[in-house]
Amino acid sequence: MPKLGIEESAKSIVNCQAFSMLLNWVIPKVAAATLEWPFLFSCETLPMEFTITSRLFIAAAFLLGCGISTDAQDAPMKAPTTAEPTAKETKERSREQKLADYLSGAKFVGQFTIDGQDVAPKTEEYTLGSCEVLDQPNMYRLKARIKYGDVDNELPLDIKILWSGNTPVITLDGFWIPAMGTFGARVMIHSNRYAGTWQHDEVGGHMFGKIIQAEASNDAKEMQEMETK
Repeated sequence: MPKLGIEESAKSIVNCQAFSMLLNWVIPKVAAATLEWPFLFSCETLPMEFTITSRLFIAAAFLLGCGISTDAQDAPMKAPTTAEPTAKETKERSREQKLADYLSGAKFVGQFTIDGQDVAPKTEEYTLGSCEVLDQPNMYRLKARIKYGDVDNELPLDIKILWSGNTPVITLDGFWIPAMGTFGARVMIHSNRYAGTWQHDEVGGHMFGKIIQAEASNDAKEMQEMETK
């Protein structure tokens, strides 16, 4: 037998490997396909002279022509996975929900001053019916009854509450309330008390007081624990 050179030997090995890979792919496909297309191995379709190898190649060509999927495509589809929330996101949501629970049913009772007026502070009262966390970052929906001076209104408010460390700060900028006007505020909530500044159109001042829970609950305790972390 003639001796093969290095190049010819390499080509022969590659061809053998390719042929082996083809057989590994074809045989299980043919086994399944013959149940649906028995004519692939029927003597009436193919003459007896065709060897088993020839029939395998014909079956492979037929399967490829019909668009039979490869093993990679046959792999079961995996359901899309959703990214797990990070520890920071979980913590953020947790404290936001704790704040919403704390504010629900709470009453802000205190006083406010008016810049430029040398008079005693006036009383104010804000009663919150409910508070829920909105989808938008740092946004909450409050159902509040507002009482100060001659004002006594009940209405829903979508407000922003930012965090300074572990301390929530009610943040209003050019916030318009129907029949009342445009407001701005920075009000800190801490240890069942509130304090900050307010602005109503051209008039402003300070505000402060205590936060009273509607009924005994763990919300105030959870807020205090969160403030000390």
